[in-house]
Amino acid sequence: MMSATQEAPMRPIKLAVSALVIVAGLLSTMRWTLARSAAPAPPPPVQDSTRVSVSAGLLRRLAAAADGYRTGEPIWIVASPSEPYSIAGVYTSVEEARRRARSTGGQYFGPYVTPRDGARPAAFVPTRHSYPTIYMLDSSSTWRAPETPWLLSDLDSVVITAYNRNGRTWRGLTRGDVDAVFFTLSAYDKFVSPYYSALSGPGVATQMRDTLLQYIRRLPERP
Repeated sequence: MMSATQEAPMRPIKLAVSALVIVAGLLSTMRWTLARSAAPAPPPPVQDSTRVSVSAGLLRRLAAAADGYRTGEPIWIVASPSEPYSIAGVYTSVEEARRRARSTGGQYFGPYVTPRDGARPAAFVPTRHSYPTIYMLDSSSTWRAPETPWLLSDLDSVVITAYNRNGRTWRGLTRGDVDAVFFTLSAYDKFVSPYYSALSGPGVATQMRDTLLQYIRRLPERP
């Protein structure tokens, strides 16, 4: 049995050991905290759109946008997650897509890879459709495709000039980012309206058609 005289000196020793353990723990915590704050923040992970909940309408819109880039290379698409799911841009790097998404308030999706046409790069294919239902590559002696196809990526611009019988002319210029041009409301009803009705809903297609009708109504009525 230990006497009171022997037990008394051990209490300061126990207290001193406990204090050393606490101090060592605090120093270890401080070192971990300082090291964590000094370490650079890890880059944000690449968005995996397969793990993002999207609607069927948005999926159709993304698929249609990706189909326009049959390059065989990864692309990222910036789009609005709400109807009518407007596309803000298609990019070949996730960094560009992320910046665009921040500036537009949209989201970026991808990467997507669409196979090339016939294992070849996207080509410029000027195809004409004329009355009543003539639709072929070389449907006129005055409308011939280049003998050797051009790469779509090499296309700088397209210029269309229309000549009126009264002598007036109209000239339209677009860069190489347009893949179709329509000249009549009939063509819109046959080709554009069904596509956008299936893609974004009948309401969107009707709204687009109403815009064309407003322009057509600038013409005076004829008896």
